[in-house]
Amino acid sequence: MKPLVVIFLICPFLLMCPSVHAGETLVPLKAGKSGALSCGLSCLVGDSNTAANRPIGSDLVLVLRNVGAKWMGLDRLTVDDFKLQDAHGHEIKVYPLPPPQGIGYGDAEIIRLDIAKAGDAPSPWTLKLKKTETFLSIDLTIVDIQLPKK
Repeated sequence: MKPLVVIFLICPFLLMCPSVHAGETLVPLKAGKSGALSCGLSCLVGDSNTAANRPIGSDLVLVLRNVGAKWMGLDRLTVDDFKLQDAHGHEIKVYPLPPPQGIGYGDAEIIRLDIAKAGDAPSPWTLKLKKTETFLSIDLTIVDIQLPKK
Protein backbone atom coordinates (compact mmCIF):
# COMPACT_ATOMS: atom_id res chain seq x y z
CA MET A 1 0.00 0.00 0.00
CA LYS A 2 2.83 2.43 0.76
CA PRO A 3 4.27 2.44 -2.83
CA LEU A 4 0.83 3.32 -4.17
CA VAL A 5 0.61 6.31 -1.80
CA VAL A 6 4.02 7.52 -2.98
CA ILE A 7 2.89 7.37 -6.62
CA PHE A 8 -0.16 9.50 -5.87
CA LEU A 9 2.00 12.04 -4.04
CA ILE A 10 4.54 12.31 -6.87
CA CYS A 11 2.12 12.37 -9.85
CA PRO A 12 0.47 15.73 -9.05
CA PHE A 13 3.94 17.27 -8.75
CA LEU A 14 4.92 15.94 -12.19
CA LEU A 15 1.76 17.33 -13.73
CA MET A 16 2.65 20.83 -12.48
CA CYS A 17 6.16 20.81 -14.04
CA PRO A 18 6.55 23.11 -17.04
CA SER A 19 7.16 21.37 -20.36
CA VAL A 20 10.78 21.24 -21.39
CA HIS A 21 11.84 21.67 -25.01
CA ALA A 22 15.43 20.53 -24.54
CA GLY A 23 17.08 17.19 -24.10
CA GLU A 24 19.14 14.53 -25.74
CA THR A 25 17.82 12.37 -28.56
CA LEU A 26 19.27 9.32 -30.29
CA VAL A 27 18.52 9.52 -34.00
CA PRO A 28 18.82 6.09 -35.70
CA LEU A 29 21.11 6.15 -38.74
CA LYS A 30 21.73 2.53 -39.78
CA ALA A 31 21.10 -0.99 -38.53
CA GLY A 32 22.06 -4.41 -39.81
CA LYS A 33 23.93 -7.65 -39.29
CA SER A 34 27.41 -8.75 -40.24
CA GLY A 35 28.63 -12.21 -39.34
CA ALA A 36 28.22 -12.80 -35.60
CA LEU A 37 27.27 -9.16 -34.93
CA SER A 38 23.99 -7.34 -35.10
CA CYS A 39 24.54 -3.59 -35.04
CA GLY A 40 22.84 -0.25 -34.83
CA LEU A 41 24.35 3.19 -35.36
CA SER A 42 22.72 6.34 -33.99
CA CYS A 43 23.60 10.00 -33.70
CA LEU A 44 23.24 11.83 -30.38
CA VAL A 45 21.55 15.19 -30.93
CA GLY A 46 20.95 17.67 -28.13
CA ASP A 47 18.89 20.83 -27.76
CA SER A 48 20.90 22.37 -24.95
CA ASN A 49 23.20 25.36 -25.48
CA THR A 50 26.23 23.18 -24.80
CA ALA A 51 25.17 20.63 -27.43
CA ALA A 52 24.53 23.42 -29.93
CA ASN A 53 28.27 24.18 -29.89
CA ARG A 54 29.09 20.65 -31.10
CA PRO A 55 28.56 19.81 -34.77
CA ILE A 56 25.99 17.15 -35.69
CA GLY A 57 27.81 13.82 -35.93
CA SER A 58 30.33 14.55 -33.15
CA ASP A 59 28.68 11.93 -30.95
CA LEU A 60 27.72 8.63 -32.55
CA VAL A 61 26.48 5.61 -30.63
CA LEU A 62 27.32 2.14 -31.93
CA VAL A 63 25.44 -0.82 -30.46
CA LEU A 64 26.94 -4.25 -31.11
CA ARG A 65 25.07 -7.45 -30.17
CA ASN A 66 26.72 -10.87 -30.23
CA VAL A 67 24.36 -13.09 -32.26
CA GLY A 68 26.69 -15.89 -33.27
CA ALA A 69 29.61 -16.58 -30.94
CA LYS A 70 29.92 -17.93 -27.42
CA TRP A 71 32.20 -15.00 -26.50
CA MET A 72 33.51 -11.91 -28.32
CA GLY A 73 36.53 -10.18 -26.81
CA LEU A 74 35.56 -6.64 -27.83
CA ASP A 75 37.92 -5.43 -25.09
CA ARG A 76 40.72 -6.16 -27.60
CA LEU A 77 39.48 -3.45 -29.98
CA THR A 78 41.67 -0.35 -30.25
CA VAL A 79 41.29 3.09 -31.81
CA ASP A 80 43.14 1.79 -34.88
CA ASP A 81 40.41 -0.81 -35.55
CA PHE A 82 37.80 1.92 -36.20
CA LYS A 83 38.03 3.70 -39.57
CA LEU A 84 35.69 6.49 -40.63
CA GLN A 85 35.74 8.16 -44.04
CA ASP A 86 33.85 11.18 -45.32
CA ALA A 87 32.17 11.52 -48.73
CA HIS A 88 35.52 12.32 -50.37
CA GLY A 89 37.32 9.30 -48.87
CA HIS A 90 39.26 11.38 -46.32
CA GLU A 91 39.82 9.72 -42.98
CA ILE A 92 38.09 11.17 -39.92
CA LYS A 93 39.56 10.39 -36.52
CA VAL A 94 37.22 8.34 -34.32
CA TYR A 95 37.67 7.57 -30.63
CA PRO A 96 35.61 4.78 -28.99
CA LEU A 97 34.57 5.82 -25.47
CA PRO A 98 34.62 4.03 -23.09
CA PRO A 99 36.80 1.16 -24.32
CA PRO A 100 34.50 -1.70 -25.39
CA GLN A 101 34.01 -4.70 -23.10
CA GLY A 102 33.77 -8.37 -24.07
CA ILE A 103 30.27 -9.77 -24.61
CA GLY A 104 28.75 -13.25 -24.42
CA TYR A 105 26.19 -14.71 -26.78
CA GLY A 106 23.05 -12.54 -26.85
CA ASP A 107 24.68 -9.64 -24.98
CA ALA A 108 25.09 -6.12 -26.35
CA GLU A 109 27.79 -3.49 -25.95
CA ILE A 110 27.13 0.23 -26.36
CA ILE A 111 30.08 2.27 -27.61
CA ARG A 112 30.04 6.05 -27.90
CA LEU A 113 32.15 7.21 -30.82
CA ASP A 114 33.67 10.65 -30.40
CA ILE A 115 34.21 12.03 -33.90
CA ALA A 116 36.96 14.61 -34.32
CA LYS A 117 36.13 17.55 -36.62
CA ALA A 118 32.74 16.13 -37.59
CA GLY A 119 31.54 19.55 -38.77
CA ASP A 120 34.24 19.72 -41.45
CA ALA A 121 33.51 16.29 -42.95
CA PRO A 122 30.89 16.05 -45.70
CA SER A 123 28.49 13.12 -45.54
CA PRO A 124 27.70 10.39 -46.41
CA TRP A 125 30.23 8.66 -44.19
CA THR A 126 31.51 5.09 -44.13
CA LEU A 127 32.43 3.38 -40.85
CA LYS A 128 34.63 0.28 -40.87
CA LEU A 129 35.40 -1.88 -37.88
CA LYS A 130 37.91 -4.61 -38.60
CA LYS A 131 39.82 -6.88 -36.25
CA THR A 132 41.09 -10.38 -36.95
CA GLU A 133 42.82 -12.31 -34.21
CA THR A 134 42.23 -15.35 -32.03
CA PHE A 135 38.78 -15.24 -30.37
CA LEU A 136 37.82 -12.05 -32.20
CA SER A 137 37.08 -11.77 -35.90
CA ILE A 138 35.09 -8.70 -36.90
CA ASP A 139 34.65 -7.24 -40.37
CA LEU A 140 31.85 -4.69 -40.19
CA THR A 141 31.22 -1.91 -42.72
CA ILE A 142 28.40 0.61 -42.45
CA VAL A 143 28.03 2.66 -45.64
CA ASP A 144 26.04 5.72 -46.68
CA ILE A 145 25.74 7.23 -43.18
CA GLN A 146 23.62 10.37 -43.61
CA LEU A 147 23.67 12.74 -40.66
CA PRO A 148 20.47 14.48 -39.53
CA LYS A 149 20.06 18.18 -40.28
CA LYS A 150 20.02 20.72 -37.45
